[in-house]
Amino acid sequence: MQLFYPNDKLRKEFEDARLLDKNRGKVQSDKIQLRLAQLDAVEKWAEMVALPGRHHELNHDKAGWISCDLDGPNRLIYEPWPPPAPRRADGSLDGAAVKAVRILGVLDTHERKNKNPA
Repeated sequence: MQLFYPNDKLRKEFEDARLLDKNRGKVQSDKIQLRLAQLDAVEKWAEMVALPGRHHELNHDKAGWISCDLDGPNRLIYEPWPPPAPRRADGSLDGAAVKAVRILGVLDTHERKNKNPA
């Protein structure tokens, strides 16, 4: 699957293991690298649901984003790219049609004050 980023700063951080370790800590860095490798290895998003990490769509104020477990309450946040996301007749994400995602960052999705991944 193709991976895109909203800006060069995030792309550089997520593609540089040493910088990721420095900024996020070793545990979270290792999980991010694992999830990125998983995303890179599959052809379409529908294949991700069979892999470890619980990849699932978010709703409410985070609708359109996909969350994947990292460490503790932190999640890797990404979205189908380019928009609009392909949908089935029932409104759910058509994972077989998603062949690229944009990595948005890391977020604790359980905290209401956290609105944007960083």
